[in-house]
Amino acid sequence: MGKTLTDFEIAGEDGMYRIAKAKIINKGTVVQVWNDEIQNPKNVRYGWQKLYRRFSF
Repeated sequence: MGKTLTDFEIAGEDGMYRIAKAKIINKGTVVQVWNDEIQNPKNVRYGWQKLYRRFSF
């Protein structure tokens, strides 16, 4: 709990995904995801870059 997580991305109102910071909170039941540049987050994704690299041709 409280450890930094990787491979998260977050998008704001513009729909552009940016690398996000993430950590587990609330006794391991919640993942908090944020980027200091995004004031109103709309979407979060996990592991997308790894998947994209794996299947890109």
